[in-house]
Order: sequence, then structure tokens, then C-alpha cells
Amino acid sequence: MVKVRRVSGRGTKVRDEELKDQNWAGANYKKLQQERLKKAADFRLVGGRGTRSTKASDIKETKTADTKGYYVSAGRGKKLRKL
Repeated sequence: MVKVRRVSGRGTKVRDEELKDQNWAGANYKKLQQERLKKAADFRLVGGRGTRSTKASDIKETKTADTKGYYVSAGRGKKLRKL
């Protein structure tokens, strides 16, 4: 039972909340997105200034690329590290 203090509104609002699982990135976020997409399956999403619409259930699941063997720059951009 860990409590977290959240401050908002330029420091004028303070809330003490229970610490929950973070779902804003990674596999947890992907799972949350899929759940939301299932709930909104019969909604239509409109894009392209109203000229194009897609049903939410028709959106395909994206796959994350495997980054093993990739090089990334480190430090001030002078070093390369292999993942």
C-alpha cells in the first residue's frame, strides 16, 4: 500500500492516491489500447477533414520491431553501442 502525492494546477491541487500499475508505455499500454479498441469496435473514426472514415474494429494490430543487433548513439553522439 504505497501512496503517491500528485500535484497539479501550478501546485494548487494536491491528491494522495494509491500507486497503480503504470500503463502509459510498453506492453501494458498496448494491452490497454486493445481493450479500448474492443469496447469501441462499432464506432467510426473520421479522418482526412471528414473525407475518410474507418470502423474501429477494422484497425490492424501493430507489431513492435525487434531491436536486437541495432546500434544506438551514446554520450554526445561519438560512441556507438550495440543493443
